[in-house]
Amino acid sequence: MVGPVTVTRSAGATDAYIDRPTVMYAPLMGVDFLKKLMTPIPPSAVFFLLQSGDSAELVLPLAVESINGLSNESKRGTWRSADPRFSRVAALISEAQLAGALQIGRTCKS
Repeated sequence: MVGPVTVTRSAGATDAYIDRPTVMYAPLMGVDFLKKLMTPIPPSAVFFLLQSGDSAELVLPLAVESINGLSNESKRGTWRSADPRFSRVAALISEAQLAGALQIGRTCKS
């Protein structure tokens, strides 16, 4: 005589998600540091900051040497104060940003 047969199955899965990305930091030193420091910021990076919503009154004085001949303040070598018109241009661009009237992008020619 054969008794009752019992079949049992057990399946278990556990998943864990940890939101702690690993960030590696390797500081530049020596010649590599100086090259990066002295390399001009490309206009596309400045335009990206403006398009992203960063204030022109913050970005332009930090990243731009001149706009159409209007000089920004310079502390390299001999100190030079900014042309007041440079500051005015930065303020006008900032106002255009706040009004939603500034659009930076590529134009396509057919």
